[in-house]
Amino acid sequence: MKEHELSAAAEEIRILIAILAKRGRQDLQQHLENHSARIGIVHYGVLRALLESSRTISEISKSMFLEPATLVPVVDDLEKSGYVRRGHDPQDRRRNPIELTEAGVELLNSIPVWLGKGAFFEALMKMPSEHVRELRNLLHELASSVMRDPEFAARFAEKVCLHTSSQAPSSHLQHQARSKVPR
Repeated sequence: MKEHELSAAAEEIRILIAILAKRGRQDLQQHLENHSARIGIVHYGVLRALLESSRTISEISKSMFLEPATLVPVVDDLEKSGYVRRGHDPQDRRRNPIELTEAGVELLNSIPVWLGKGAFFEALMKMPSEHVRELRNLLHELASSVMRDPEFAARFAEKVCLHTSSQAPSSHLQHQARSKVPR
């Protein structure tokens, strides 16, 4: 492919990915609203990130590919709502881990894992299975290359599978989160 053709293709792919990402965010926000969760998708992402363990804003920002400054008001909102609390690391005074509270766990338990709903999912349902697999594989390859990390997509896919594999997401979240929330 010639350089100008590749440049045009790259721009078209970038725009298409942005359109798909926007639609995916809209579908997720609708899912949250359908379950009376009065939080945004970034808030939800932070809460989900804290299920694994307490983390600093810097650690959360790296896992969500967002700037720490973007997350500060989100964490402030979650703290005011009682869903998270800021802690202190006795071994490093500069480190302030954030952890889920019981209210945060309860909120996550009230939101079923988002599976098979929305325009994005419906569009994929209309595609032949082999096209969906091929698209996923190509996106894995592209993401790993862009991140300059050959294992990036595999680690990402593993996290997605962990969050969606349970048949009873609420009990899975309770079990996973109970050990993380101090009593």
